[in-house]
Amino acid sequence: MASVNPLKLLQELVSIPGPPGQEEAVFEALKRHVEAMGLKASTDAKGNLLVSLGKSEKPKVVVAAHLDEIAMIVR
Repeated sequence: MASVNPLKLLQELVSIPGPPGQEEAVFEALKRHVEAMGLKASTDAKGNLLVSLGKSEKPKVVVAAHLDEIAMIVR
């Protein structure tokens, strides 16, 4: 598995525009990084990116996150 600088990865991902309903660029970037790390990525019927971290039948960790950004200015 390739080494990843978590700060640089986070900076890259949050800099990609992803307003609600238009998250494709963020999705593709994340999928590309996951696959570059040697992990298998798939998409389910709802369009979620699924990544398996091992061969276990039962997940030990589940991470759920949104790809979209806040589409308003917060002051």
